[in-house]
Amino acid sequence: MILGTDPTGATSVTFNGTAAVFKVVSSSEITTTVPTGATTGEVKVETPSSTLSSNVLFRVPQAIGDELALGILAIVVCLGPNTLYAQRQAIDVNKSSLTIRVFKSGAFSAFAHDHEIQAPIDEGKIDSSASPSVQLREDSRKMRVLDPEISVDKRAEIQHTMEGNVVLDVEHFPEISNRSTAITKAIGKR
Repeated sequence: MILGTDPTGATSVTFNGTAAVFKVVSSSEITTTVPTGATTGEVKVETPSSTLSSNVLFRVPQAIGDELALGILAIVVCLGPNTLYAQRQAIDVNKSSLTIRVFKSGAFSAFAHDHEIQAPIDEGKIDSSASPSVQLREDSRKMRVLDPEISVDKRAEIQHTMEGNVVLDVEHFPEISNRSTAITKAIGKR
């Protein structure tokens, strides 16, 4: 999922120059899959009037077995009462959540699994000014594989692989920081 400012009419999506299949689903959202052969780098969305670029590099993880993963963030942010007109405010990390969904892809995807990862938010801020954004910080060592449909042993194996140097390398990169390029208020939803 790519969130951005008006990707309507997008003509291409690339991951560090590698073209991806995509679908514009709203005036602020595109769904896509990391293409085979993509490398770590900028994600770009071409529209008839401009090129939208990611403000951070997208990191393509190394293959885990024959599984290449794409993470999609599902973020629920709670600000508390009387925040409609706030400019900058801390996110209530006790009431907010970050879920990362990792999907299988590639030639051997029939033998791979989709994953759901819980990533507790250590710190977060929302800026609702003229250039709205959300900033989040997570401790990679606290991230947990949820995957309720698989065995406890298999879940522990996936957790170990995720924490290791092939995927997150939590020993060298204990902190993950995210900053959105745009936010959209979901009316009638929490």
